[in-house]
Amino acid sequence: MEAGSKWALFFYGAFGGLMPTLVNLATTFVTAPENPWPALTYLVGLLIFGVIGGGIALTNSNMEIRQAIFTGIAAPAIIAGVMSGVTESAKKKTADLLGPIVVALFIQPAAAQTSNPSPASNAGTLVIKPTVIGNATTSTDIPITALVKTADGKDRRVLVGTMTKIDSSSAFQIPAGSSQVFISDKAVPVTGSITQADVTVTTKPTKLGDFLWALGASRTFGVQSIEVKPETK
Repeated sequence: MEAGSKWALFFYGAFGGLMPTLVNLATTFVTAPENPWPALTYLVGLLIFGVIGGGIALTNSNMEIRQAIFTGIAAPAIIAGVMSGVTESAKKKTADLLGPIVVALFIQPAAAQTSNPSPASNAGTLVIKPTVIGNATTSTDIPITALVKTADGKDRRVLVGTMTKIDSSSAFQIPAGSSQVFISDKAVPVTGSITQADVTVTTKPTKLGDFLWALGASRTFGVQSIEVKPETK
């Protein structure tokens, strides 16, 4: 059966272009119905695949409907391959850009990290026990800092580590002289050799992440909020 016009050919090609993404969307919600619905940017990705699928279908001299649909289906595979490389490149560039910024913001000179600890504050370990509301596989970069009393009596924030996973407990060494530690911007008092804190992390899909998801990349989530409380015994 042949399409009656170029517009019909474009429509069937666009339909083919949407099919792989729609199948992926349906599979996601069948296997994990608790997933949040995509952002509106997901529709933009769908529209791009539809236009590409329809455009490629128009290049065919064959006006057969089935051929137009199959041609449209092939379009997302091409874009998905390109997007896979773009996503990895973007992650590397982000890490290269943010790394020096985090260091400049939080890391103080080494002397400030080891000078004259306060008698009430001892070196120890911070143990973080996370609870996740949302997607637990979210990649995070939550800075863990400590408030240290220096030799000149001033308080300095120093970086002691970065919380990169929220699906398991993490431990960080607290410098001598620390009176408080901060998980992101949430303060936790140092209670002794071991300071324990419960962290509730709420995640949500991002607009850019859902747009890239529509184009074939893995779905990414961002940290929406962080709640911290010291563990009570």
